[in-house]
Amino acid sequence: MKLFTLLLLIHSFQISPKPNLKNVHDSVVKTGYAIIENDSLFGRIEISLKHDRIMVSNGNTNKIVTARYLKRVVVEDQCYIGGKIGENYYLFEEIIKLSSSLVYREGIKQHTLDQAFIGPWFVLEKGKIEPIGKSSKLLEIFQADAKWMKQYMKFADLDPTKREDMIRAFKYYHSTTF
Repeated sequence: MKLFTLLLLIHSFQISPKPNLKNVHDSVVKTGYAIIENDSLFGRIEISLKHDRIMVSNGNTNKIVTARYLKRVVVEDQCYIGGKIGENYYLFEEIIKLSSSLVYREGIKQHTLDQAFIGPWFVLEKGKIEPIGKSSKLLEIFQADAKWMKQYMKFADLDPTKREDMIRAFKYYHSTTF
């Protein structure tokens, strides 16, 4: 009986699939803090957009928090928030926070028959996240300044559909406003 168990154990190790190490590198690890429903967590934060969760490590303590319970995650120069689209919760990168926030997230599928992707731009207003359909609506986040920001983006050859260009536009906007 012991020999059979030993052979079965050896056989199971031989046929078990190799671990997928690519998934380990899909996350971002930085130092920061997270605000969840009734608590704040500080330490080394591993952000997994693929799994819509974070892991906060502080000393020997690790805590995993899903997007459903995250209010805000701040790591170095980036901010993430948890939000709901349809019936699912996702992590979003907060690009700019004004009276409403512009958030970014790729790969969210719409709940329709064709399972089309929505986003990647969304607006967070009054606790609710809504997709932004057209790039012209994207400029509405600047409110009264939308007209001159559209002119600046045209002059600077910035494409409102590209994440990096929008970040440049928002940095410019913040450098010129008080």
